[in-house]
Amino acid sequence: MLDSKFMKCKDVKGNSALERANAFKSQNPSFVWVAKQSYIHGSANFAIPSNFARSFLGSRKNGESTKLVMLDGRVWEAKYIIRIKSTKTVVFELSSGGFRALAKANDLKVGDVCVFEFLGGTTITFQVLIF
Repeated sequence: MLDSKFMKCKDVKGNSALERANAFKSQNPSFVWVAKQSYIHGSANFAIPSNFARSFLGSRKNGESTKLVMLDGRVWEAKYIIRIKSTKTVVFELSSGGFRALAKANDLKVGDVCVFEFLGGTTITFQVLIF
């Protein structure tokens, strides 16, 4: 069980952040994400795994408001984006501004690991856990 003061843990030998994130169990749909340079410092939108988006966000509309919520109650707003690439591949994303604000406020570094837990509701809401 995570306590409400939990924000970010340091790696412990033999118990990496990725291992801890993968071990996290939720009753809600979730996915694990490893921080990359382009999401933390670049202008790239935050990519949502396509299988996850199709399964749990399939009925949502392009441009829909999304909330990123931390355990301590802080909230960042982003837009849900559905984009079709020139290869006809459908990409599901969150606008970069909202996610980068969360990353900056939580001092995310390349290699940090997050779990995005989909809470559902009328607004797309993800609880974000940082490992």
